[in-house]
Amino acid sequence: MDLALCGGEDYELLFAVDRGNVDLLNRMENRFKTKVTHIGEVVEPEEGITVLDDSGKRYVVGKKGFDHFL
Repeated sequence: MDLALCGGEDYELLFAVDRGNVDLLNRMENRFKTKVTHIGEVVEPEEGITVLDDSGKRYVVGKKGFDHFL
């Protein structure tokens, strides 16, 4: 999970689509010649940012990543 959230060398496109357009997007996959994968949803937070794992349990994200200035 840490690598997915904090790693580099990302070569995938991440975007958000209104829930009402998900079916349309899925029907257009062949036109894009790529697979579109649902990875989550954006919701109104109670407080701050919360990440949930596959089982729905809260995952604590630490401050990670590469600092180019050190």
